[in-house]
Amino acid sequence: MEYELKARKLAGFMAGTARRGPGRMMECMKAAAGAVAVVCLALAPALPSRADDAHHIPKTAQSAASTTAGMVKKVDKSAGKITIQHEAIDNLAMPKMTMVFRVTDAAFLDRVKPGDKIRFAAEKINGAYTVTQIDSGS
Repeated sequence: MEYELKARKLAGFMAGTARRGPGRMMECMKAAAGAVAVVCLALAPALPSRADDAHHIPKTAQSAASTTAGMVKKVDKSAGKITIQHEAIDNLAMPKMTMVFRVTDAAFLDRVKPGDKIRFAAEKINGAYTVTQIDSGS
């Protein structure tokens, strides 16, 4: 309510100012811009924050920040795929399970074998779940 009243007063002031010349109008425009800035700053704390929402973190930050523990179940070099029994993957909102992933680098498949415990990062790339990083051990 208070902001609405101030906006009405400002609108009336601007209407009267327009009749007094372009110099006065510019001063009025500056005052209006300042008022809008004050209102925005006053309302900013009330706006919801999405900083914790993983969907708004750039993919490079997601993959660098979150690796998941897993165990290699199968390596298919000809298809460029790896089967991993893994813990929950936070950046994909995926629960613990065993599934097949593509890999961004075929060399990943040369470094692992079934039974190896690994830490890995995965992303959804072009609609396919894809391993973007593999580290030995867990």
